Amino acid sequence: FAKGARAIVDKKAWKKQFIALNKRTWTAMGVDFGDDETWYQAALFNFPLSFHHLVGGLLCVPSVFGVPGISKEVAFALARHGALFETAWEFQDIVTRFYQFIFKKKWGE
Repeated sequence: FAKGARAIVDKKAWKKQFIALNKRTWTAMGVDFGDDETWYQAALFNFPLSFHHLVGGLLCVPSVFGVPGISKEVAFALARHGALFETAWEFQDIVTRFYQFIFKKKWGE
């Protein structure tokens, strides 16, 4: 997903602004990825992350708002799947960050 996003963003006139905005946002939180290429890779990672959270959130919509035509049982099942979807992402993210922290020295290695 990030490779597809990269193919699109690489062609856009706002690519430098995109990198600068992400750099400013993350720097304000105390994060520093170093060179612009690494910042760009980190910024592109937000595309699959956002898509994943969008899908997980959308699975919860019928349970939260009640969608006509969807039974309460199905809505609750979708919400449970949405919660599992989000939990799985967070678990995977923790394991990945732990691995990077222990075994890797640079982002993206």
